[in-house]
Amino acid sequence: MSDYNDYIKYINNNLKISNKKEINFYLLFDALMEFCLKFNKNKFGKNYSSSKCFIHIWGGASIKYKMNRFGLLDNNITNDVDIIIVPFENNPNIRINLIEKFAISLKKELSNFAWTYIISEKSTKFYLNGIKIFDIVFYDTVKPWFNDFKNTDKLIQIIGKLNQYKSVDDYFSNLKILFEFDLNNQETLEKVTFTTLEFDYQSIKLLLDLYNKKYYEDIKKLKDNNASDIDIYNEKQNIKNKIYKYKKKLFYLSHIMIND
Repeated sequence: MSDYNDYIKYINNNLKISNKKEINFYLLFDALMEFCLKFNKNKFGKNYSSSKCFIHIWGGASIKYKMNRFGLLDNNITNDVDIIIVPFENNPNIRINLIEKFAISLKKELSNFAWTYIISEKSTKFYLNGIKIFDIVFYDTVKPWFNDFKNTDKLIQIIGKLNQYKSVDDYFSNLKILFEFDLNNQETLEKVTFTTLEFDYQSIKLLLDLYNKKYYEDIKKLKDNNASDIDIYNEKQNIKNKIYKYKKKLFYLSHIMIND
């Protein structure tokens, strides 16, 4: 955390906070995770307001949080935080209210930075000094906040691999029940706030399979369409880089699961 404090001092001593180069996601990561945990625990914990919801982090940020706890530091795991907001009401009017509350809390806790956000049909993106930090979707049955989110193939396949949930709805129903428990218990708080190791593992395995398949399909398509050698090369490198990144995440996850 000392690195983060030093970084805050650096920002305070440099007035050009709009300069994108000054944002270092990895120096801020611990503070961002603490904010998310605090948001669930304090704002919507045992005595949560009528706007019932909690946030659930998945993807690279969930993996990096666990890596940090095991002392596995790597600055190429992710560059943003994917969040699912889980409301307790299917009320489309409450969604903007929840985003606004998230924004107010964020600006209060990390007030040294210029936070902005953009709401689109499928997601809400939060930017810190112009750099995307949070990518937020809602899990509910209301459109257009996330079009058919509960039918997203990726999520269905991941949860199907876990063998303990009947459906995506069942997964989030169990999280809602867990949320009702005492969030002063760190283990319970983390279970609500982050996906599990098994979830992360199955997610990366799925993405690795998809991109291995995508490599051959996309290159074949480019060749069939007489794409230039440079376009084919660039696409190969792009997919190879993603595959390398997923393999690295899978390696770290395997290490954590063995030692957990």
